[in-house]
Amino acid sequence: MTALSPKIYAQASKAAKLLKRVERKIRILRTLNWPPEIGEKFLAGGGEILPAPSYPKFDGAETFAALNSIKPLVGGEHPVLQWLNRTLNTLEHAANMLETLGTADFYICSKRWGCPR
Repeated sequence: MTALSPKIYAQASKAAKLLKRVERKIRILRTLNWPPEIGEKFLAGGGEILPAPSYPKFDGAETFAALNSIKPLVGGEHPVLQWLNRTLNTLEHAANMLETLGTADFYICSKRWGCPR
């Protein structure tokens, strides 16, 4: 791997810290988790009728603004910057998923992570 220059190291370190701060607000599985009573009712009914839980609304404006401000830091040819850029793209996609939760668009977004077979 190409060595990190002090400049690239500082850039990558700053980007990583900022990405970590954004990442803390994006919790897909925790958001999708049904409360115990919904799961119990679903299983008690034989698992034949899917429940219609309500999900909290995710406003991604702040998240997308933060990610856009980080983009200049993760541009570059160094493998570490490319990895951080892929991480940013993943967080952007996850935030899109949370924004579309409860809509047909959620399915389109979630296909990136794989579909049941």
